[in-house]
Amino acid sequence: MKTPSHPSAAGALLLGLALLAPALCATEAPTATQGLVAQTAEIQALPVEQAILTAAPHVPPPFKRTYAARVIVNLEVREV
Repeated sequence: MKTPSHPSAAGALLLGLALLAPALCATEAPTATQGLVAQTAEIQALPVEQAILTAAPHVPPPFKRTYAARVIVNLEVREV
């Protein structure tokens, strides 16, 4: 392999390799989590709310709670 003669080209090459290294070494794959997920007692103690999803340009109604809550989002993703 021929070494780049220009110093900035060598730097760009090293930067590119540094940015690509984590992606090339990644061993995690997407998980297909279905059903219940293990949650801490602190999370289970929170009140549960269903998220209201809308399509643009509409917006869901404002929420008036001032406390933490566990918000459940039912979302389906389709690849076309």
